Parts: sequence; structure tokens; C-alpha cells
Amino acid sequence: MRRLFVLIGLLILAGCSSSYPGMTASEEPTILVYSQLDATLSSYSEQLKLGQTWELERAYTGMILLPEDQILFYGYGLDTAGIYNLRTGELLAEVETPEGTVGGYSDAYGFYLANSQTNTVTIYDFTFNEIKQIQTGRYPMSITSQDAMLYVVNYQDDHLTLIDQVQWETHDEFSIPRASQGVKIHNDSIYIGGHGSGSEVNTKVIQLDKETGEVVTTIEAPIMPISFITHQDELYTLSHGSNQLYRLDEQSVTDEMEVASNPFAMGASQEFIYLAGYDDDTLYKINEMEVVDSIPTGDGPLQLLLWEGSK
Repeated sequence: MRRLFVLIGLLILAGCSSSYPGMTASEEPTILVYSQLDATLSSYSEQLKLGQTWELERAYTGMILLPEDQILFYGYGLDTAGIYNLRTGELLAEVETPEGTVGGYSDAYGFYLANSQTNTVTIYDFTFNEIKQIQTGRYPMSITSQDAMLYVVNYQDDHLTLIDQVQWETHDEFSIPRASQGVKIHNDSIYIGGHGSGSEVNTKVIQLDKETGEVVTTIEAPIMPISFITHQDELYTLSHGSNQLYRLDEQSVTDEMEVASNPFAMGASQEFIYLAGYDDDTLYKINEMEVVDSIPTGDGPLQLLLWEGSK
């Protein structure tokens, strides 16, 4: 964890570039890795062949994919988010954002930026217009959605905020532990992980009933499970404190493996799981809980997305 957030407090390094080298989309998903310490975005094929690398000119801290081959970059210390076309590398737009943006998410309704200073989630449509800003708990960060409901984990608070995506208003709040991070809906349950608070290191994934918010069960996944994916209808969580990838069922861990050094980022295609180690600067390709290939990344890979080019 020693290198995390080294760049978060930096100011703008330079103005946004008007373009970067265009990336090639294929029939297979393209793995996009954002490396925080050298501010690069690199693309890889499913065979882990390096494609293009963008040397970004600003200290971004996160990214989200948008429709029509677009990608949005945001940064904690930045007052705008940049939106680029991946195929052409062109800057399409900049969205004004207050400093403190720590999370982003997109779905069919639009895209969302969570701000830790204003304690809000701002909703935008895909023409980059702001729809509404909604107050949340303290330090909103992790976001997911299902069935016209947005779920926001408030890192420095004790509840999960539910936002109605039709009315764009707060619908409910579910109790969760402070310092929660990572959220996934799987088989009509909400799964939440986290770092832990103070000297209390989190070792558990909490399963909540999606309708009532009641705790269904807790699953031991030490330590610091902070990221989730589904792969071939199974749920996985990544515990960056112990460098462990866990496969879960609804009650327990069914398989586990140690991989990478201080991993934060992962994603899945139909066949493989991909994850990156923040401290060992390596992208790993995993099949049936075994590393089948790896390749060096940029310096400090913090986030990973799978891009399926529009037809």
C-alpha cells in the first residue's frame, strides 16, 4: 500500500492534450490499464500483447468507459474530467468537476462522479450535461447499479445510499461498516468489502439482502477485500492487503490464490480474469485460479477496464 495515492494531491501537470494515438478495437475485449505513478493508459490484447500507450498530461486518479468508444478520466485534485475517443485519441469534451472526485461509474442511465469533499454524486447524461447532484453520506466512492437503483458506498460513513434512477432522488439507506469499499450485486444480494477502520483491519465480505438491507451472511476473505467481479456466473473478490484472489459462493470461499503485489485492479472477459499488481507493475492473466500469462505495465497500475469496441 506504500505507493497508493502518491499522485492524488498533485495539481494539473499541463493542459489536456488534443489527441493521443488511436487504439484498435478487435472482436476480443481490449484490456485498458491506467498506471497512476507515470500517468499512462496502456492497451493490451487478450493474448497480453501491448498495443498503444497514452502518456497522459494530467494527474488522473480514475477512469470509466462510456458508450461509443469513449473514456472519461477524473482526478482528485482536478477541476475538470476529460472525455476522449479511444479509437481516435481525440479529446471530445471536458466536464467541470469540483476537486475531490474519488469515484466514477456508468450504466445505461448515464455516468456518475462521486465527490469526497462535497459528499455528493453528480449524474450526467451521455451528451455530458449535468442532470442532478444528490447528497450522499461522507466520502462516497464505490458505486454500482441494478434495476433502476444506484448503490453508493460511503467510505467514511456507516450507510449505503440507494438512489432511484427514475426519480433521481434518495430512495433508502442500508447500514454498513465504516471504511467499506467495493460493491457488487450478485444473485439478488449486495456484496460489500472494505479496508477496515483505524487499527481494525477488515477481513470480511458482507452479503446484504438487496430488498431489506439486512445482513445475510459474512464471508472471511482476509485481508482488505476491496474489489469484486463476476466471471462465468461466479463471484470473485480481490483482497489487496494479502494479495489474494478469492472465489466465493453465497456462504464461503470456494477457492483462493495468491497473486500480484498489492493488487487493486481486476476485470474479466468471458474466458479469463485479469488483474494488476500496484507494487510489482505487472498485469496477470488467470484461468481456473492459475496464472497463465503476465506482462509488465506502467508504474503503479491502479485501475483496469475491459473495452469492447462498438460495432
